[in-house]
Amino acid sequence: MDMNRKVYQIDIFYCEFYFIFLTYFYVGKSEKFHEYLYQ
Repeated sequence: MDMNRKVYQIDIFYCEFYFIFLTYFYVGKSEKFHEYLYQ
């Protein structure tokens, strides 16, 4: 039971990390974001 809980928490961590990575990837490819960032 304890191991399952640990694996579940790790699963949530990877899901959050993957979502953040995708967000930065798509935002980074957006030229409008760069214009906003460096204006």
